Amino acid sequence: MRTSTTYTPSIHVTLTEGEIGVILCSLEEKVKNLDEDSNEVREIDEIFEELQSAVDDYYNEKDGYYGGTM
Repeated sequence: MRTSTTYTPSIHVTLTEGEIGVILCSLEEKVKNLDEDSNEVREIDEIFEELQSAVDDYYNEKDGYYGGTM
């Protein structure tokens, strides 16, 4: 019997804070037009959280108190 597994690679990219801001604002606008219980909204929420925590982690590390999510 053949089984399948799902592999989701983690891809690292370099973005400026401004670029992340543009993405976050775009995601916020996109969510306004969707059913809040949809899978797409859940996926967008996960992306939003990941990007926001990357910015938070950067500033926490820069300011000398790191307790981040990296």
